[in-house]
Amino acid sequence: MNCNADCVLIEPQTLAASTDALQRTHHDRRDDAQRCWLMQKATRVVPTEAGLATITTWSCRLATKQRVRAGWRVEAKPDGEDDWEAFSVIEATGSPLQRGVLHLTMERVAA
Repeated sequence: MNCNADCVLIEPQTLAASTDALQRTHHDRRDDAQRCWLMQKATRVVPTEAGLATITTWSCRLATKQRVRAGWRVEAKPDGEDDWEAFSVIEATGSPLQRGVLHLTMERVAA
């Protein structure tokens, strides 16, 4: 698989608080950075209360055994760039246990 970025998978976790079963604590579990293939697919502009926001849809392929689902996040740094970009996973396809390659559809919002 050709790779053009470093990616970090971030799994949101919600756990029951130790003192009260109705309360929840929220934290993220981060994987180590790994190589992935990242490509922008589409861009759209949507109105918000604060003005306009640009939403870009991205495709990401990576080899992992993680069972990534919608709601996970990905931080990616394309080759040649200095900054990491944050994405939200909206769809995950493929079987990590059979072939080990996942295809993620992700969105990134810029104000």
